[in-house]
Amino acid sequence: MSVGNTALFVFVLAFCVAKKDPKRKVWFVVISHLLSSSRPGTYLSGALEIQQNSDTTYRVYDWGRVGLDGKPRSLHVQESLASIDWNHFEPEPVRGAPTSGVIADCDEFSIRRLVLGAGETVTFNANEMPRILSLVSGKVSITSGAKSGKETSQLLEPGSNGLLPYAGSFEITAESTSIVIVTEDFT
Repeated sequence: MSVGNTALFVFVLAFCVAKKDPKRKVWFVVISHLLSSSRPGTYLSGALEIQQNSDTTYRVYDWGRVGLDGKPRSLHVQESLASIDWNHFEPEPVRGAPTSGVIADCDEFSIRRLVLGAGETVTFNANEMPRILSLVSGKVSITSGAKSGKETSQLLEPGSNGLLPYAGSFEITAESTSIVIVTEDFT
């Protein structure tokens, strides 16, 4: 596809994409096969992107960005057209709330919000599943190895993430009122 045709394609495609203005404490779950983008000048504070380790992100347009070599990154217009689910195009917003609950549940993973008061503890047992913790606000400590006598502790601050492996047992203790995002049930 020529540069002129690519520009025309991107211009036309822009009218087919739902535009969402990011607001504080509003999330969008963008599943695979959806066209998504953050517009230039948009700052995604606390964006959490979960994806499988694969090399299948197709770029329709790249906002003039360049790769590490200083050259424009490759576009994948034909591959994009073939992979987009044209029947599913406007994800519903998931609003933040002051309570614990499920934020998203899809075939590949689930995400839940834990709101913990200062001193409150949550335990994740060994051999259940791996998990990813993402701290939105507050401070929490992750303690492991208590049962084996080799206890270690790590403090998470807002914007930090922690991986809880399958084989480990962990206690999460809020040092202050905290909101923790737990990603689990990976397939």
